[in-house]
Amino acid sequence: MIVMSLYVLTIGIIGTIAQMFFPSWAIFFEMEPHLPVLGVIYACLVLRSHWVFLVTCLMGLALDLLSPQKMGLSVLSLTFTALLILTQRRSLDAERWDTRILLVIAGTYFYQITDYLLYSLQLQRWMWPSSLWYRMLFPAFFNAILCILLFPIITRIAIFFGWYEPRHFTEEYARN
Repeated sequence: MIVMSLYVLTIGIIGTIAQMFFPSWAIFFEMEPHLPVLGVIYACLVLRSHWVFLVTCLMGLALDLLSPQKMGLSVLSLTFTALLILTQRRSLDAERWDTRILLVIAGTYFYQITDYLLYSLQLQRWMWPSSLWYRMLFPAFFNAILCILLFPIITRIAIFFGWYEPRHFTEEYARN
């Protein structure tokens, strides 16, 4: 489990660094993916222990280092998102692809709302423009599209090296 945690953490750090270079598409409501959030959601779906919070805090710290005016807010927002995904993962069948897409949309949207509310609280200024809904909703759907492409690739690499065994394989072998 330690190797898989390091693997997920490496993917999250790479996603955080790639976030700096990903362009904002001004044509479509400034839609940009939130790759660190995808890394946290993937960690919540794959890791089954207390390692999720260590990975989440380290990814949040790496994200906070990119924007010094928000120091500590990304750690809190990502931790709240991880708690949301972990509580829903147990009640839903998280191995199904449609459930994962739903969790990515809800988790990304929840992260953006939490991050905005904490940042507004830090600035002691409350503004909620109408364009903010679009700026939060479209990246959530963009992350859902990316999760369809990235989650199977990342999981196949982990299965190939023997770092991860999907839950449905272990339950199948336990019955026989």
